[in-house]
Amino acid sequence: MNRFVLLHHTTAENQFHWDFLFEETDACKTFSAPQEAAEEAQKTGSLECPVKQLADHRLAYLDYEGSVSENRGFVRRLDAGTYQTLDETILFEGCFYIGTIDLRNWFLTMRYTASH
Repeated sequence: MNRFVLLHHTTAENQFHWDFLFEETDACKTFSAPQEAAEEAQKTGSLECPVKQLADHRLAYLDYEGSVSENRGFVRRLDAGTYQTLDETILFEGCFYIGTIDLRNWFLTMRYTASH
């Protein structure tokens, strides 16, 4: 299975969102969950929201924490693990979260799991 990472991305304007990066051959397929949804997930331990697909990101972000080039903020890793794609759904499992992204309607469902 390929790797995934969940990053907390604080922008230069001090706003934040969560980025989900999924390893592919040459780059990471990337999705973003908005700040409001990420704030709710931090409170409740679960998240259900639409996601936006972003441009592919470099594979280096799977292992990176720090400043983002061109003054685009800072990223911090929240979770990492593996994923697989089945029937247009990404299934991911990390150390702290498990979830899915439905690629037909760009919808994320995930929850915190204390069992890991």
